[in-house]
Amino acid sequence: MDDKENKLLEFLLADFDTLKSEIARRSNLQKAVVAAVLAFYAWSFQRMLSGHIELTVVLIAWVVSFLAFTFYIREGSEIGRLGWTIKSKIAVPASKILGVSPEEVIPSEAHSTEPCAGTWRKVVTVLFDVALYVLAPLFLTIDYLCRVNGT
Repeated sequence: MDDKENKLLEFLLADFDTLKSEIARRSNLQKAVVAAVLAFYAWSFQRMLSGHIELTVVLIAWVVSFLAFTFYIREGSEIGRLGWTIKSKIAVPASKILGVSPEEVIPSEAHSTEPCAGTWRKVVTVLFDVALYVLAPLFLTIDYLCRVNGT
């Protein structure tokens, strides 16, 4: 390898480190938002069980669900874009310099999941998202409407 290739590898490695750190940061933000939503629902359901659920809590539940879901999806798509950048813009040039395949340079991005595990993860993710962002506020809404109408 000549100096130009060494410099390019240094830049690619620095960019890789930066992108991986950004992926971790965004993933941690997603976890924090889910934890905050769960804490909000714990508080809301406690109020519901004690018979003190108000319309404002129900409306806030829908707003929180919408905003949290939007944030979660936005961060998830950005994480995917960063992973694609690593896979295509870092692994490919580095693999050419090193004379190996891109999968050998960055195996974590090339083989992030097995196909069957990826499918199962998607199913569980959809179920979790529906429960957290739709069923929980819907349950609060139904309970509130039943209490207001006396049923």
